[in-house]
Amino acid sequence: MKGDIRIVQGKALALSKLPDFLEQKSETARVIYRLLQEMMASEQISELLTDFCKLANVSAAIIDLDANVLAASKWQRLCTDFNRANPRSCEGCIQSDMHLANRLQEGERFTLYACENGLTDCASPILIEGEHVANVFIGQFLLQQPDLNFFQQHAASHGFEWSDYHQALQEVPIVAEEKIPHILSYLVGFARLIARMGLDRYSKEKAAQKAREDLEKQVLLRTKELARAKEEAEKSNRTKDKFISIISHDLRGPMGSLSVLLNEVIRTPKDFTPELHEMARNASKATQQLLEDLLDWSKQQRGDLELHPRDFDLYQLVEENQHLFTHLSQEKNLRLELDIAPGSYVHGDRNMINAVLRNLVANAIKFSPPGNSIRLGALQEGERWRLEVEDHGIGMAPARIKTLFRATPRRDLQEGTQGEKGSGLGLILTKEFIEKHGSQIEVASQLGQGSCFSFYLPLAQGGETAERRQALSAQLSKFKALLVEDNPLHIETSKKALHHLGIQHELALNGLLALEKALEGGYQLILMDIELPWLNGVEVAKKLRQMNTQAWVIALSSYDKAELISRGEAKLFDSYLQKPLRPDELFDELLGLNHFTQNA
Repeated sequence: MKGDIRIVQGKALALSKLPDFLEQKSETARVIYRLLQEMMASEQISELLTDFCKLANVSAAIIDLDANVLAASKWQRLCTDFNRANPRSCEGCIQSDMHLANRLQEGERFTLYACENGLTDCASPILIEGEHVANVFIGQFLLQQPDLNFFQQHAASHGFEWSDYHQALQEVPIVAEEKIPHILSYLVGFARLIARMGLDRYSKEKAAQKAREDLEKQVLLRTKELARAKEEAEKSNRTKDKFISIISHDLRGPMGSLSVLLNEVIRTPKDFTPELHEMARNASKATQQLLEDLLDWSKQQRGDLELHPRDFDLYQLVEENQHLFTHLSQEKNLRLELDIAPGSYVHGDRNMINAVLRNLVANAIKFSPPGNSIRLGALQEGERWRLEVEDHGIGMAPARIKTLFRATPRRDLQEGTQGEKGSGLGLILTKEFIEKHGSQIEVASQLGQGSCFSFYLPLAQGGETAERRQALSAQLSKFKALLVEDNPLHIETSKKALHHLGIQHELALNGLLALEKALEGGYQLILMDIELPWLNGVEVAKKLRQMNTQAWVIALSSYDKAELISRGEAKLFDSYLQKPLRPDELFDELLGLNHFTQNA
């Protein structure tokens, strides 16, 4: 405590800032001090303190550790008008104040001091929540009848007029020493109670403030959730509208053409020319491609489309797409040029990358005038491959590129150089498939000068080589497969795929027959449909696992793999293929399973 106690006649000292001693205190101490200061400054508290001091016949003050008076009753006139008004006698007052304060700071709970001016002062610390923030002072009283000789000499030595000084002395109360601790205890308890009330109010206000803030956060969060839900609903509606638009326009067209052509075959088979056959073939391919895009798009919208990366031969995939589009490019007098070295292996989801290439090449053909060329290229750049599909077609303006990968109303879709139309799904899926591989689709284009679409794939991780493919191809002729299928159309397509790979096979038309044949053994591969008579494919797979069959069991189904996973049934199968069975997809699955088995 520093300096003199500042005398205030029953009023708290207004502070413009917190006192210096609080800089070394905790945040809790600062809060308690502010609350105590605020409470003590009220008129009601001041009146209560003054009334008590009148009853106890003492002067009292609550003073912080920097000698700032927070509350005080009326002090004795002997001090205010005489002793503290005279510079020499005031030194005794200051000495008394300092002695009391210093003793309290040393940890004493009660201290009493007789000052040089003949009066007695007492003090006790105020501890709230373990924090020492202020002291209670009582004083300016006598413990016994005054020694008039002492006070006459004191008045004479300091120049006080005796009659007035004596009158002020008579106003000083005489307090029994045994009452002093009780008076101090009451005042300390009073201060603690006041501070406790302030803390309770502060805690309630903080809790209320936190409740308001939490409510505001909840309202804000709920508002964001509602906005997000609204956005998702609008997106879902746009998706539904897009889906309906595609079904009603793009799918109905080729399906209608196929229906007419098939009716023509049935009615007049002799008139079914090679040209009509090619038209039917193109219509069926277009329908199949559109259905696959719709299924992939639907999965992507639901978040069910999974990435299944592995090593594969990029050259082979690019070459397959060149062959796939040979007829279509020839119809427009376009050249499909390969700019990729054999044995170029990458790591990724082969089916997704195949869909990407298929869409990019189809678009390049669509927007290229006759007589031009389209380049399918790949260049190794460090630890990745850069794939490019480049045409010399009509090109695009920058504004068109910005909207290229968004769901676009049918009326805004651009027609090809010969009036070709599309669904707009291809590029949307292309972008999403590439992003699933951690890359971005890049577009470089100028009006009238063509376009180049490119993206990156990582190098193969060593799982597939030309030697491994050749080794598996040589083994396939020794394979014996069991095809478990009851649908005549899928039986034929699966048989052709197996025949294409040189795999011998037998057929089981239901689940019970499949189990009988599997018990005979000798199969390296079982292609299992899910929906089967008598015993479904899942139940057959469970029993095969119980039999510890050594054959690879591959689910061959129209179900999504995600649906099998959600039902907890995917683990029953070594792999999964979707109908119709394609030779290249089956070969890749067998290649992966063979590599896994060899390294197990």
